[in-house]
Formats: sequence, C-alpha cells, structure tokens
Amino acid sequence: MSEDEVLVLVLSAVVAVVGWATWAMGLSGVRRTGRPGGGLGPLMAAPALCLAVLVGVLLTLAASEVREAPEYLTLYALLGMGWLAVLARVFTLLGVSARDDVAERRNPAAALALGGALVGLTLCFAGANIGEGPGWWVVVYSASLATLGFFLAWALVEWLYGVSDVVTVDRDGAAGLRFGAWCVAIGLVLGRSVAGDWSSAMETARDAVRVAWPVPLLAAAEGVLGRVLAPTAARPRADLVLAGVLPGTAWLAAAAAYVLLAGRW
Repeated sequence: MSEDEVLVLVLSAVVAVVGWATWAMGLSGVRRTGRPGGGLGPLMAAPALCLAVLVGVLLTLAASEVREAPEYLTLYALLGMGWLAVLARVFTLLGVSARDDVAERRNPAAALALGGALVGLTLCFAGANIGEGPGWWVVVYSASLATLGFFLAWALVEWLYGVSDVVTVDRDGAAGLRFGAWCVAIGLVLGRSVAGDWSSAMETARDAVRVAWPVPLLAAAEGVLGRVLAPTAARPRADLVLAGVLPGTAWLAAAAAYVLLAGRW
C-alpha cells in the first residue's frame, strides 16, 4: 500500500470506530420516555448489516486488486463505514434523529426510516466500489456523486410532504416503512449510476446523471403518495399494509428491475 492509502486507512479506522461508538452510546445512554421497544434494537444492529452489504459487494464486484488483497478490502470497508458514520449525523438536520426520536422517544416509525436511509447510503458507497479504478480517491468522488443525489432526493420528498414530521410527530409507521424502503430503492439506483470502470471525472458524472434519471421520478411519486396518505384528524394512522408494505415493496421492485434492465456497467 502507498503512503496515502495507509493514511486513509488509519483515518477511516479512527472515524469509523469513534463514529459508531458514539452512535451506540447515544442510542443506549439516554432516558427512555416512550413505549418499550420502538425499533431501538434493529437500529443498533443496522451498522453491522451495512458492513455486511458493503463487504459482500467488495468481495464480488470490486476491482480485482481489491478482491484479491485483504489490506485493500480492509481499507475500503473502513472507508465506507467511516463515510457512513459521518453521514448518519446529517439525518438530524433533515428532521429525524436516532438519539431523540428512537432512543429517547422510542418511535418505531423513525427507526424504520433511519434504518432504510443507512442501507440506502451504504448502497451509494458500495456502487462506487464496483469496477476497476486507479485508487481510493475515485471511490470517494463517485460515492460523493451518489450521496449528493441521495440527499437531494430526500430534500425533495421533505419539501413535497414533510416526511420528517409525519414520521417523528405523527409517528406514522406506514410512512416510516414506506420511506425506509424508498431510501433503499434510490440507494440501489444511485449506486448503480456510479458503478463501472473508471474513465474520467466528467465521464463518471455524465454516466451518473444518465443512469440515475429514475430517482427524481421515485421522489415525486413518494412525495405525492405521502401527501395522499398523510395522517388526518379523521385518519390518524394509515394502514400499515396498504400505505407501507405495498408501496415500499413497489419502490424496491421498481429499483431492482431497473438495475437489472440497465445491465452491466
């Protein structure tokens, strides 16, 4: 490994360990004011699931140099987990807090939304590792494109129907489940949009825009559906199956079908 790769490895390890340790302490070290359960356990386990997804992609679809060298597998796994640990802090700025809404208030809707968001961002980073490339900076550049698209799409959904209020204030489990599935779906598409052998920064950006065109459509569809199914005085809780499971499954199926039809990178 080169000197810059060793530096990235060390920094990634520090950020990942400190970031996820503080995440775990933040979730376990607050006074509970809500109902028992509330999705805290699954959310605590979400980082392990994200690591498993990332390592699975690295072992099967990453550059041959990465697949065949344990030190590079370690480098990109730690880089991804450090990346995710930093981005997990952005969720609070978008109105959903793991510590406040899940650990303290025991809100299962927020746990579903955040769990899906973590997996979606993992897919964004994992896609950036697919294909041959000259080094770690290529992964960071590609992952940045996908991650920017992810948060822009989330911001659009927030603008269209205020998903953060529906999840955190109304505690609508159907919305949390549907939005979590939507996050995974767009993460799948965005990860695919930055996958492939490296050519140039401009070409990668062009490919990302060309492949990720369904993401705004998925955001608009989730926004419209969220407005239609938002809780009202007459209907304080949406049906979990009709408003959560079915549309969430539709988002995932549509994203998976699109990625399969898009073919190899």
